[in-house]
Amino acid sequence: ELQEDDEREEEECYQAYRQFSRSAYEGDEYGQYMLSQCFKKGRGTEVDIEKYKEWCKVSAMQGNARAQYEICCSYRGE
Repeated sequence: ELQEDDEREEEECYQAYRQFSRSAYEGDEYGQYMLSQCFKKGRGTEVDIEKYKEWCKVSAMQGNARAQYEICCSYRGE
């Protein structure tokens, strides 16, 4: 049962990653932010800090407050 739960969670994360990827490439700032989080946490994809930073920056430049906050914290060393 635990293995089934893990497999279900992996599939759900992968599907979320695909949806966020689609909306991110369409220019949606929320999708861009959420895609950055997928890369940061390895949800639905491998951890990739460079892609996390890239998508977070794109989202922040479009006005996403969460992305702006994360970038600000990264410069302050938090």
